[in-house]
Amino acid sequence: MAPTTTAKKTTAKKTSSKKTTGAGIRDIDDRALNMPIEALGCRSYGHAWVRIPLATERVAQLVELGLVEIKKVCSNQCGSTWDQLFSADTGIRVENKRKTPKDYQVPAGTGRLPAAEARKAEWAHVYPEFFS
Repeated sequence: MAPTTTAKKTTAKKTSSKKTTGAGIRDIDDRALNMPIEALGCRSYGHAWVRIPLATERVAQLVELGLVEIKKVCSNQCGSTWDQLFSADTGIRVENKRKTPKDYQVPAGTGRLPAAEARKAEWAHVYPEFFS
């Protein structure tokens, strides 16, 4: 039992040490540092989708075809959009298109950008005096 308690204390000390010193925050992925803060927020915490109303004429045309269209835009102003078409009879999605602006994407072939890296870069933008 004693070795387990000692291990827990050691781990706790390391964790609290990292929190107070901010260790690792300066190791931020360059791909994230070059993104706009709006994109970083969405990559960190998710998009805030808001539905865009469609013109009555458009709704009538689609219903005539047996379809319902849902258009959304991210209210965080990252520039992302989401368009979906559904079957009016079954409610099943028949088309799904998400678009993101160029500066939201990381360069092709460089792998995924983890949300944690986007978060660290966002903090560096918001609190440059602490995370520069």
